[in-house]
Amino acid sequence: AAHYHMGGITTDANGKTNIAGLWACGETASTGVHGANRLASNSLLEAIVFASIIAKNIKSLPNKNLIIKNNKFSQSNVVEINSKDLKILKSIMTNKVGVERNGKELNEAFNDVSILNQKYKKINQINNTIITSLLIIKSAINRKEHRGSHYRSDFPETNPLLKNRSKITIKDIT
Repeated sequence: AAHYHMGGITTDANGKTNIAGLWACGETASTGVHGANRLASNSLLEAIVFASIIAKNIKSLPNKNLIIKNNKFSQSNVVEINSKDLKILKSIMTNKVGVERNGKELNEAFNDVSILNQKYKKINQINNTIITSLLIIKSAINRKEHRGSHYRSDFPETNPLLKNRSKITIKDIT
């Protein structure tokens, strides 16, 4: 079973994101300290180290009133995924976006999850679990090689031209 996610929110060396008042560390953050893979237990060390850095960074700020209300990310139309759709999503992600991946199944997964996403869009709702799944799938589709923990059976070799970190945003899946 999947128990760790490498990648996520882009941060600077202090854990700060491009969203005012938001820092990220641990599995949430894309720090790059693990490269394309991670050693067991390093995730705990990363979380502790970056949490300490973030705390010191926040403490040094002149304005301690960091709570930002009514920004574009605090939307009232964000909802939990219902249990039936969550079961479907888990099955798609496990069976088509698991440890061993291929382009055919990744594209099928993207289409299947996009259908789920459309269901929520029709009622003007957003589900972060579905959006996150689409971002993971799109990133895997774009990475046409084997690198670290990402293995594509249709691209079993590492491609030196793709050695740089990749980045996608919500704009890339809409």
